[in-house]
Amino acid sequence: MTRNLNFARSFGQICLTGFAAVYAFPLYLIVSLALKTEAEGARAPFALPSSLFSGNFARAWQTSATSGNASLAPAFGNSILITAVGVVLLVVTGALGGYVLARRKSRLADWLFVLFLIGLTVPQQLGIVPLFQLARGLGLVGSAGGMILIYAGLLAPLTIFLYTTFIRALPTDYEEAALMDGASRLRVFWDVVMPLVRPVTATVVVIQGIHIWNDFFTPVIFLLGSGQQTLPVAIFSLVGEYATAWGPIFAGVVIASAPAMAVFVFLQRHVVRGFSGGIK
Repeated sequence: MTRNLNFARSFGQICLTGFAAVYAFPLYLIVSLALKTEAEGARAPFALPSSLFSGNFARAWQTSATSGNASLAPAFGNSILITAVGVVLLVVTGALGGYVLARRKSRLADWLFVLFLIGLTVPQQLGIVPLFQLARGLGLVGSAGGMILIYAGLLAPLTIFLYTTFIRALPTDYEEAALMDGASRLRVFWDVVMPLVRPVTATVVVIQGIHIWNDFFTPVIFLLGSGQQTLPVAIFSLVGEYATAWGPIFAGVVIASAPAMAVFVFLQRHVVRGFSGGIK
């Protein structure tokens, strides 16, 4: 029995190591080509870099490899602005909405929660045409502020679902005690509930932040040609029609991936707690 258990454990470790290697290889390839000259990348794409070449990062950051008039520097700032403000708006509105839906016992609250659940099942691409027409009519197309509001609406269903289910699992003793001491509902929400929902807040920050940061489809529809493009769109502009410099492109991918990976590593211990608490 012990021998079979050890064999199963060893076999599982080998399988997990294999899966990790499969997922790590593209990351290795991207970083390796970003640190090679074009000649070395064409000659030995899978080998380790003979020396650390940083010219690809400067080239991608300052100017496009093909057009000479686009750069990642302003796109990086636009992505930070849209992602940061969008996530803050999602956290505030999602937490407030989730708290109301979780604590209010009424048929309207139940129907609204079901409506948000339906929003989780509908692909965003199905409503992109009427959404674009609405955004254009409101003057939101081509601006960072418009993108923030669009993301706040598109990502609201999942955010409110996570907050609602997590808050429903929390005991109401502390809230009732604060209300008996004369605190208002809003004071109870900020001082009592928000500290208790830190795990799900970290989950929302990671999941929705990475989604906004990496999203290509929505910015290319609403920001293309406006000068407010985000990093994924700017990296795509590095691809030429007839010739492509892969070194700067992979350097741009590394630049774009680093902040998202850093945020995930910093908050990863809270993500599982947020999901486990939210599905009770």
